[in-house]
Amino acid sequence: IGLAPVSERLESWRGLTPTSRGHAFTHDLLRAAVDEGIDDEARRELHARAAAVIAEVDPSNIRARAYHLDRAGLGVEAVELYRQAAASYVRDFAVPDAIAMWSRALELLPAIQASDRLAVALDVSSAREMMSDYAGPRAVVDEALALAEQLGDEPARLRAMLLAGGAAARTGEADRAETILRAAIELAERISGDTAVGHS
Repeated sequence: IGLAPVSERLESWRGLTPTSRGHAFTHDLLRAAVDEGIDDEARRELHARAAAVIAEVDPSNIRARAYHLDRAGLGVEAVELYRQAAASYVRDFAVPDAIAMWSRALELLPAIQASDRLAVALDVSSAREMMSDYAGPRAVVDEALALAEQLGDEPARLRAMLLAGGAAARTGEADRAETILRAAIELAERISGDTAVGHS
């Protein structure tokens, strides 16, 4: 991607080592030093080009593509790939990696994309529950609750309530857990009643 001369010099200085996918820095400090020596516009361009190359030669490497698009300032494109990478990690039982991907997607999603933020917030909260990380950031599940209410999405609101209530119960917040879970039962009954009426 236009960095071959630099790569050759770094390799001759033992700053890079060949890998099956190209080259890797031999130390994180070297990577940071090279990165700091590139101005912001050029860095974004290089990351965009890296993402394009990976899409051609290694399209299954979704996480790398997402990372480079993110660093290139192409957040919309990066979000979709971060979400795909997270789903892939869950299938491989790599839940901590999935949480990292969904969390970054949530950081990049603008507030105006409320339904997408709701879906990702629920995914992050569910993954934390899978890891028994009940003390994780409450702000995420609280945002899911608020967005579900704002959007009038009762099934999503019920799911968020169950996640929030379960987390509260396991972290010693008995009053919060009771309040949320009572409301969840009432909502579930209402949804069930609405469904029954709809099918009658």
